[in-house]
Amino acid sequence: MQIETVMFLIAGLGAFLIGFKVLSDNLTKFANKAMRNMFNKISANRFAGVAVGAGSTALIQSSAATTVMLIGFVNAGLITLSQAVPIIMGANIGTTITALILSLDAIDVPLYAMVLSLIGIFCSMVAKKERTKTLFLAIAGIGLVFFGLKTMSTQMRVVADQPVVKDVLGSISFPLLLFFLGVVFTIVMQSSTAVTGILLSMAGAGLVIGNGGNSIYFVILGTNVGTCLTAIISSIGASTNAKRTAVIHLLFNLIGSAIFLIILWCWQGFGDFWDGLIESKKMEIAIFHMSFNVLCTAIFLPFTELFVKSAKMIIPDKASKKPSTGGRLDDRLLRAPGVAVGAVVNETALMAEHAIKALSDSFNGFLDKDQSVEESVREKITETVNINSEITVFLVKLSSTNVALSSERIISAVYSALPDIQRIAELADNITGYTDQYIKKELMFSESVITELKEMFATITALYEKAFESFGLDPNYDFDKAEQLEDKIDNYKKTLLDGHMKRLNDGTCRPESSGVFINLVNNLERAGDHLYFIAQSFSKASKETDA
Repeated sequence: MQIETVMFLIAGLGAFLIGFKVLSDNLTKFANKAMRNMFNKISANRFAGVAVGAGSTALIQSSAATTVMLIGFVNAGLITLSQAVPIIMGANIGTTITALILSLDAIDVPLYAMVLSLIGIFCSMVAKKERTKTLFLAIAGIGLVFFGLKTMSTQMRVVADQPVVKDVLGSISFPLLLFFLGVVFTIVMQSSTAVTGILLSMAGAGLVIGNGGNSIYFVILGTNVGTCLTAIISSIGASTNAKRTAVIHLLFNLIGSAIFLIILWCWQGFGDFWDGLIESKKMEIAIFHMSFNVLCTAIFLPFTELFVKSAKMIIPDKASKKPSTGGRLDDRLLRAPGVAVGAVVNETALMAEHAIKALSDSFNGFLDKDQSVEESVREKITETVNINSEITVFLVKLSSTNVALSSERIISAVYSALPDIQRIAELADNITGYTDQYIKKELMFSESVITELKEMFATITALYEKAFESFGLDPNYDFDKAEQLEDKIDNYKKTLLDGHMKRLNDGTCRPESSGVFINLVNNLERAGDHLYFIAQSFSKASKETDA
């Protein structure tokens, strides 16, 4: 066997893996919005979960990547552990679709698909829209995958003629050793689909593992277990439920593979039986891989809760849990930037809830002359600071990923909103200070003034609710309503301050109350301004994203 053959074989493998990487990365980026919508629609319907898992994995071409993202979603609290189980099962089905396409022998698919690499890269260079560029880069990745497969298949025929190679492959026949080889190769290559692609090339070249029969199917079973390692490593340092997600992935693949390993070990004539059903050896491998995962899903889907209970036994709850205001922004979400952006928006909305609650508590404490709220207000302010810090750190990491333009606009809106939200919390701290002065100086305000202050704050609450709607990034968001509420708050400020000046001139109001009253009204009006700016930032982002 010439060195040239080996080099071409290595080059083909390199092109195949690079193509897979380009395809997966760009499809992930292109499908971010679709994936986010799919995961958001998950309910208690197990079949829907399987469909979502299969669909998302078919999009990004990697069950390991889907499971790693899933661990991030569970860790972030976006979905429950029970909802994750059917998705894991579906992901195993989705990852077999690529191998099925690669196995087509009716026409020489790789020969014609190779040209997609040139078409894809050329179109991505001339395309103006970012989503279009991303799509064509994914198409170029498809071309590279088939180019690598074609190159490997061609060189495999040369390798297949070498007696030494035949002897080495023929000597490996023990089922557990073949299973172990499938596990190891998949761990090394980080993709069961890539290993299956190599097996397809070997089958197309006539290379036989072991004594034929069931040998290659033992390797296929091993690839299903090997693909779990990525998820297990990813779960290190994650929440308890995230670790359980990785355990469920391993249990599902390990138990399913063990059952079929025993069946194939006992049914030694399965390979010959399968040969009689399907003419193409490559198609046999691809259909076996898909059938195995479909059957495992059908068998285990009714026992979803049993998997959850088993994972809880293996990974028990921690004896003591430290309360945390953050931790939901998981680095695993960075694999799907579009989903990560959605998580950031959710966390920003949570920060806004803490800020407005602090403002509400401090205002009610002022009206009731209640200094006891000061501690709870400070706690909520601390929570907003912690969440702000967590979001900022995560955004730096997110901005360095391959985010779409629409996601960049949302990130920009979050950056703009964070200081406004933090300032609302700080205004709450100011108001607790006014409460202290209100009590110490024994100030008095008329019922009519208190009523107007309450009406002003009710309008602020309405504006908050309207601003909160903007986090939904609806392109049809009614920003005019937010403007109207902000104008109404400004009018309340003018009316209250004008009335105060009139009362001072009439002598019906004590001069020492001016500092507290004017500062209180100004702080409330500024809170309205910040809520208006938040609504404005997200309203603009949603309209630009939809454009």
